[in-house]
Amino acid sequence: LLLGDRAYCSFAHIALLNLRGVFACFRLHQRRKAQSPGMQRWRRGPKAPAWLSSQQWLALPQWLDVRIVCYTIAQRGFRTRQVIIATTLFDTVAWPDAKIAELYGHRWRIETCFDDLKTTLKMNVLKCKTLDGVMRELAAYLLVYNLVRLAMLQAALRQGQSVWRIS
Repeated sequence: LLLGDRAYCSFAHIALLNLRGVFACFRLHQRRKAQSPGMQRWRRGPKAPAWLSSQQWLALPQWLDVRIVCYTIAQRGFRTRQVIIATTLFDTVAWPDAKIAELYGHRWRIETCFDDLKTTLKMNVLKCKTLDGVMRELAAYLLVYNLVRLAMLQAALRQGQSVWRIS
């Protein structure tokens, strides 16, 4: 399952994931309009995206089915109120709309973790010049980050709070 933002919600991305047996769950791209929740059939357009050759584009299926899930964010502080998700998780018993909404909500938490890595730990600019050096630097950042998150988890457990409420 690949969970991502609207930049990846295209016919080509979803079709390529389908070919690899990977489920998709993306926020609907702003250019694509969903008439209503439920199943939609997307048709392959006449022109390939710039990052695909025309031969690769024509090898994709003529159409693909996508499930549209809509939910509302009632929490204050969130700029977006209505979220529309396109997914290939078709089983509504295993994946009801509420579970899709919860799954996509985790994506935001992942984004805040990336932001912590880039800003708090100042990982937005890596200093090493070689591949081996960059890999060691990334490993060190991730080790420190995970140790901090472990300390946060322990504090949350002691306080009887969610780890997401600890900073």
